[in-house]
Amino acid sequence: MESIGRALAILVLIVGIASTTACESASWTTVQIVGNHPWEKASGRQFWYTLLYRDDTDLRQVNLPIGVRSLRIMVPKARTTIFAAYPLGAGVPFGGAYHAVANNDRVELSMYDGPLAGALLQVSKQWPDPVGELNFTKLARMVKTVDPSGTRLDWNHLATDIVTGSVSETSFRASESGSIVIESVPQGRWIGEQVDSKPFFVFADQEVGLENLPPGVVRYVNLDHGLELRIAVPDNAQDPPFWHMVPMDMLLRLSDWAYHELVHAGDTFT
Repeated sequence: MESIGRALAILVLIVGIASTTACESASWTTVQIVGNHPWEKASGRQFWYTLLYRDDTDLRQVNLPIGVRSLRIMVPKARTTIFAAYPLGAGVPFGGAYHAVANNDRVELSMYDGPLAGALLQVSKQWPDPVGELNFTKLARMVKTVDPSGTRLDWNHLATDIVTGSVSETSFRASESGSIVIESVPQGRWIGEQVDSKPFFVFADQEVGLENLPPGVVRYVNLDHGLELRIAVPDNAQDPPFWHMVPMDMLLRLSDWAYHELVHAGDTFT
């Protein structure tokens, strides 16, 4: 019995040391979405968000209900943790990061830093260690010298330099933009989701020319018709963009009563 008691005492001591070590190597931070998505402003409705981040072992996902804009999360102190919050689960995210250099107990996610955060999370799927050593604040500052909106950077070039450990000023360069002429689009006001995109208006039987489009999927909505315009811009500027339309997200098509019911449901989120 005495030997069993001694063994239990040692086990409790080991568990206590492990718990203390874990607490010392991790920290709590508040992740806060700052600002509103352009479609939120236009519609007068708040969105739900899918928050993605990587901890020590894997990519994590948390869905934030309508109206919930912040969350407390435990992160490793010695590594950079990238956060990307996707409005309605897709599109251009809000982004930011916790990292040891800043030692911040509050991470503010903005749309200006969203494209960088989204790109880094993609890189971290295969190469988590190089991303975990980055100074996100410095990277974001360099991105803004190329494009303040953060959407028109050559992400493939930057990702290669991050993985190979050769990040320098030359790692940050603009991507090739695309242009397109669209026909047979329903008339009315079309609102882009990027922070620097301006709405365009379509009148009956009118062609619309859009220029300086970044590679990827560029989206616009027409609230009156309940439609979303998606323009796919290839990485290779020699390949022409193409487009199609889909019904816009159900949240934007709900009645006011149904929308307010969803807002109240978010009050119970902890």
